[in-house]
Amino acid sequence: MRQEAVYEELEYLDKIRYGLKPNSEIYIKKDKNNNIFNYISDDSRVGTLNDGITTSILKDNTNFITLNELIQSKEKKNGKEVKFVIFKCCVIENVWIVVKLSDNGYTIIDAFSEKSTSNNFNDFDFNYFQNREAETDIYKYINFSFETMENLLQTTSSGFRMQFKDSLFNKLQIEFENRKEEENEILN
Repeated sequence: MRQEAVYEELEYLDKIRYGLKPNSEIYIKKDKNNNIFNYISDDSRVGTLNDGITTSILKDNTNFITLNELIQSKEKKNGKEVKFVIFKCCVIENVWIVVKLSDNGYTIIDAFSEKSTSNNFNDFDFNYFQNREAETDIYKYINFSFETMENLLQTTSSGFRMQFKDSLFNKLQIEFENRKEEENEILN
């Protein structure tokens, strides 16, 4: 997978924010050298994740860079093929999904509900209560690959499906009104 393609896919996530929990951030996993790319190398074990990736690391935001930070600090590397990039985002149901982006598409590798702790209690959004049922529903899609992020969200998030339908309906309504205005201008 080319680096440019990875950046394009990650930047596209910003355009489908309506399908995510409002005001939530999109995080991209980085390594100890602040590199988000996991390169394909000759000794690479294809299809396996780094040994250092654990659930506790995935939940700790210090191991991640935000999407906005990534876009601002985009840099070209030495042309190596990217094996995969890991990112996480919070769907409308207040469940965090951890996704691996690779040539195979988008693969959910973990899911967990946001839990209030003494560290982030004030940041916890009580309008979006923890939904264990939604988290459990996502578990069946772990290790399942989706061609696009929209397909992943359409399949795993009922909230995204509703937002998508509303967004599509609004776009069609605006298009209909614009065409009606154009017809009226032509007739007058």
